[in-house]
Amino acid sequence: TMKDRRKVDSALRALFNWGTALSLRALVALDSLEEADKEEADFAENAAIQLYFAALEKFERAEQLSRDDESMARALRGEAQILQDLAMLPSKTVAEKRELLKDALFRLDDAMELAGGDEGLVEARDECALLLREVS
Repeated sequence: TMKDRRKVDSALRALFNWGTALSLRALVALDSLEEADKEEADFAENAAIQLYFAALEKFERAEQLSRDDESMARALRGEAQILQDLAMLPSKTVAEKRELLKDALFRLDDAMELAGGDEGLVEARDECALLLREVS
């Protein structure tokens, strides 16, 4: 029904906004890494990781609720960005970075299949592929 569709649309918007806010908060937590001592840096990175995983959950839930290609692609792109951000954390090993970036690239490929040649997706995919080549 139309009422159910509006509820899902509202839930999707909330999940996208919530996931985006959490991932931005993770970036804020990481802003202090350069000036921080080891203990502060570890604390900030751990806080960021928790925020990233919370954000990832929101985008994964949005993916599950998505009823159209556009919403599904948006959710996959959000997941990919978080995986890419996680890969760039200082504590990640080369192997961890590689796996996270491969997962991000996989999601971006899926998003591109759904959304066609969306310019933003193409750029995001190219950036992720470049990072993966640099790490490998």
